[in-house]
Amino acid sequence: MRICGDRLFHFHVADSNRWYPGAGHLDFKPILAALAATGYQGYISGEFLPKPDADTAAVQNSLHITRLLEKP
Repeated sequence: MRICGDRLFHFHVADSNRWYPGAGHLDFKPILAALAATGYQGYISGEFLPKPDADTAAVQNSLHITRLLEKP
């Protein structure tokens, strides 16, 4: 990200098990910090399995990413 950050225009997220962020092993805080350090201003979208169901996965994705982005 740090090398090609000026060329990023869309960022997809999923955890290590392809579930929504926060349901696997990845620590998204440093990932999002690296993304922010590039000056990225685009969208962050989830690209994960609809488990346990699509609505729950979408809500959990939004909650987890939003919490991480709000913290200093």
